[in-house]
Amino acid sequence: MTPAPTASQTRDKLHLQLARLFRNKIATGEWPVGQSIPTVEELEALHSVSRTTVRMAVHALVDEGLLETRKRGGTKVMGQPYKPPSFLLPT
Repeated sequence: MTPAPTASQTRDKLHLQLARLFRNKIATGEWPVGQSIPTVEELEALHSVSRTTVRMAVHALVDEGLLETRKRGGTKVMGQPYKPPSFLLPT
């Protein structure tokens, strides 16, 4: 029998899920490059998660170079997620 996840482990899983959702919003153009994303408070309310979870998800995308945060300046989309090239070989 596996032990129940701790609060920290659950938050980690949530922040990764949220980061994946945010990455998808960038990839689909819902959050276009050059535009600001909703505030931490708005994302917190919209996704019913804690401020810490939102910040962890945003920080993950900052580390990937997709977002940039500025004090009192919000968070801005800086780039698209990397898509590996598709190698189609002739048949």
